[in-house]
Amino acid sequence: MNTPQKRRAGILPSRPHKPKGLRYTSAVLFGRPGVGKTYALSRFPDCLSIDLEGGTRMIEATSVEPRGFHELLGVLDALEMEDHGFNCVSIDTVDRAWAYCEQSVCHQLGVTTVGEAAHGKGWSLLKTKWSQFIYRVINLQAADGRKILPIFLAHEKVAPLTERRNGVAIETGRSVVTVNLPNTGKLPLLSAVDFVLHMHIGDDGERYLTTQATDTAELRIEAKGRGTPGRCLPPQIPANFREFSRAFKQAFGREENDDA
Repeated sequence: MNTPQKRRAGILPSRPHKPKGLRYTSAVLFGRPGVGKTYALSRFPDCLSIDLEGGTRMIEATSVEPRGFHELLGVLDALEMEDHGFNCVSIDTVDRAWAYCEQSVCHQLGVTTVGEAAHGKGWSLLKTKWSQFIYRVINLQAADGRKILPIFLAHEKVAPLTERRNGVAIETGRSVVTVNLPNTGKLPLLSAVDFVLHMHIGDDGERYLTTQATDTAELRIEAKGRGTPGRCLPPQIPANFREFSRAFKQAFGREENDDA
């Protein structure tokens, strides 16, 4: 007869956890060039801009400018291992990060374009490297264990919105506003982050964030915000850190600088 074994403490949770703070989330912030994405992030407290396009050169910002994918990963190494006070990091822009990743794959395989590699090897390696990069940024922690809030900045593109009918793509006469990446790069990024925020200028000349998917008679905006009914960000909020932090607290019940 088998004797009962003593239960051991394991890794499985015994009860639900409370909502975590803003720094435990991740976001994509996209909009047209010049709308003010880089400036908005430069106003976030304790934010390091990983400036891949030179967008911080004409404003006051704390930034570093890696010149390739290897140097970009080196900045992530430093954020994980060096002593620093950064609580937020922006990838500015994800468009350029994708291009750097492509260049890295081409260099590694000795080809000029990803598609040149035999048997789809280039595309397979690109997908792997890109996914590893996304999740590494999302899970960034400082050497002292402090979680770092990651925000990916991206340009927008406006494209005809199509629907498939009987296996054929039909234009609807509407447009879709989305992140300016090929689907190979866009889909893993947008599915991984908690928020996809579209920055635009309102009729009053102020900048706003669209936080939820929006459909109008003319267009669809591919925004996203996690949450549950009654506990999610408002559909539109002013595009500054104070208002975003306040809206997050009201929706989820935590201050942005709360621990765990």
